[in-house]
Amino acid sequence: LRLLLAEDSPESQELMKCYFQGTPHQVAIVSDGEQAVAAFKASRFDIVLIDLQMPGMDGFTATRMIRAWESTHQRSPIPILALTANALQDAEEQSLAAGCSGILTKPISRPQLL
Repeated sequence: LRLLLAEDSPESQELMKCYFQGTPHQVAIVSDGEQAVAAFKASRFDIVLIDLQMPGMDGFTATRMIRAWESTHQRSPIPILALTANALQDAEEQSLAAGCSGILTKPISRPQLL
């Protein structure tokens, strides 16, 4: 799979790189929502992993923009999984309302991710 990871934390980026090491998956990494939207428009991905709390454009806004772009370009929606350290119910409801397919609560384990 081709994955897009939008994550502002360098430590989390490195951890995710390690998780995907030794798998056939290709991972493109960006640091904020604006870069995520631009990368999504420029290339094809099978799944997006997006941190909800990033500086600048957050994951909620980026997800809404990706979903709008998919709709405008008559593309089928791809899975977008929200990444958050906030395990509260409202975070899940907000991410689903923004267009996410599901949510993963940090810290994420390799088996859970794969």
